[in-house]
Amino acid sequence: MTIRYTSCYDVLVERRYEMDIQLKRGLLDVCVLAAIRNEDSYGYRIIKDMKPYLELSESTLYTILKRLETANMLTVRSVEHEGRLRKYYHITQQGINRIEEFRDDWQEILSIYQFINSASAGTTGTPTGTPNSNRTDSANTAANTDTSAPSNTNHREDTDND
Repeated sequence: MTIRYTSCYDVLVERRYEMDIQLKRGLLDVCVLAAIRNEDSYGYRIIKDMKPYLELSESTLYTILKRLETANMLTVRSVEHEGRLRKYYHITQQGINRIEEFRDDWQEILSIYQFINSASAGTTGTPTGTPNSNRTDSANTAANTDTSAPSNTNHREDTDND
C-alpha cells in the first residue's frame, strides 16, 4: 500500500495519515513559536490564533509551552487579569532562531518530498522548489546546462546538489 501525503493540512488537521511523532512534535513546536513571534500571548489566545490552520488541544499546547520554556525558546510572565493570573509567553532569541532554522530546513524537506514524488512518477531533472527553481526560466536553463560539453553530445541537463 502506498501512502501519499498530500499536504500538511491533511496530516495535521484532517489526520488522514499517520505522521512520525518526532516530525509532528517539531512542526507543532515551531507553530507555537510562530504564534507568539510578533507579540506575547496566552494559552487560549494561542489556540484561537492557530485554529484556522490546525486544531490543538489545551493539554497538547501546555505540554509544548513547557517544553519550549525548558529549552529557553520562550519565557513566561504572570499578569493578573480579572482577578486571576494569566500566563503570557514571550519568544526569546533562541526561539526566533529555531523558526529561522525550521524555514531553512523546510526548503530541504520540500526538495526531498519533490524528489520522492518525481522518482515515483519516473521523471528526472531538477524539480520545482529546489534551489535553482527560484530563478527565472532562462537562469534555470543556464544554471542546469553543462556549457563545457560539446553541443552535439547528449548530456544531462540536471545538476547534482550534494
